[in-house]
Amino acid sequence: MKKAFVILCVVATLIIISGCSKEYTYGVYEIELSPELISNDHVGNDWKVSYSCNGRKITGGEHWLVLLDDPQTVVIDITVTEKDKIQDIGTGSLTVTFNGDSETKTEISVTEDGGSHQGNKARWEVTCKVNLIEMK
Repeated sequence: MKKAFVILCVVATLIIISGCSKEYTYGVYEIELSPELISNDHVGNDWKVSYSCNGRKITGGEHWLVLLDDPQTVVIDITVTEKDKIQDIGTGSLTVTFNGDSETKTEISVTEDGGSHQGNKARWEVTCKVNLIEMK
């Protein structure tokens, strides 16, 4: 009888524990930033793409900790620079909301400001993927 009672208590405890669900407060998100040159009409061949958010330089692969019940929206500013004696620069931005997995794209134009190809354009497409990788 004592063994049956102990077994019954163990089984009841396992059922109670398995029925509990953990309440998560924060989500850990990873952002992936992917620039792609989609056209280039003699603007240049040496490029730099940089990103910032709220005045802070960021890179792809960063992790962001965000409250799950209050999804955060941020603006990522993008600068595309053709590195030359006279640099040509294009800017744009992406609005990202941390609320599950998502993908956002924007297009940025860079215009040649001098030389025989003045006025020509290069077009870039920047994709930002946001993935919820962990809940805490």
